[in-house]
Amino acid sequence: MGSASPLDNVRVVLVRPARGGNVGATARAMLNMGLRDLILVDPRIDEPDPVRWMAHRAEEVVSRARTVETLAEALATTTLAVATTARRRRWRSWPLLDPAEAAALLVPAAADAPVALVFGPEDKGLSNDDLGHCTHIARVPTDAAQPSLNLAQAVLLMSWELRRLARGHTSHPPRRARVPAPADQIEGAVQQLVEVMTRVGFMRGKNTLKVLTTARQVFKRTELTPEEVGFVRGSLRKIAWGLDQTIGPDEET
Repeated sequence: MGSASPLDNVRVVLVRPARGGNVGATARAMLNMGLRDLILVDPRIDEPDPVRWMAHRAEEVVSRARTVETLAEALATTTLAVATTARRRRWRSWPLLDPAEAAALLVPAAADAPVALVFGPEDKGLSNDDLGHCTHIARVPTDAAQPSLNLAQAVLLMSWELRRLARGHTSHPPRRARVPAPADQIEGAVQQLVEVMTRVGFMRGKNTLKVLTTARQVFKRTELTPEEVGFVRGSLRKIAWGLDQTIGPDEET
């Protein structure tokens, strides 16, 4: 069944946050906009007190927050994950969404399955490896003289767009005819594909991170269903078995 509100299926993921005050302020910004699902990935926080102090009246979000070791774990059950960035990236094939465009993607998807907004560390932002686990990139169009936002400010702006759009979907959220497979199933297929490509020599001289990211984008943006991912993985297993019969389990062509 769909959630009572799409916002119930939106999780905010903070990757390697370093300041407790920013986590607390993020929790407050989330609750302002009706979001309650917060995940911290490998937090580097030394001063825990400001978390609750800055989360004034949003302590419930902090107390329910989950801590995980990797971004892949945080996104495991999601079907869409929008990464936020303050700077343009070298992967120019990715369309750079504004907050309204990101909301237009996430809100309908959240009617059926978990989705995520992903924010990077305060000092450096998300790494290219982090981006590789997401499906889209969004950027708040700030002034060029001061493009970087405080973490909680970015969360508030992105969350406001989600709330603005979700208000029309609270009673009877639209359901999609096709519900994509979650990220952990996609990741399993991607890893299988790369293993097979390595076996046949395709990966020689290639940038492994770029190949992984491209494969993830192809699988995720195609919105394969769990059944279709199962078909792909079964086919890859059969190809790997065939390679074992011809060139051996530990050889590359």
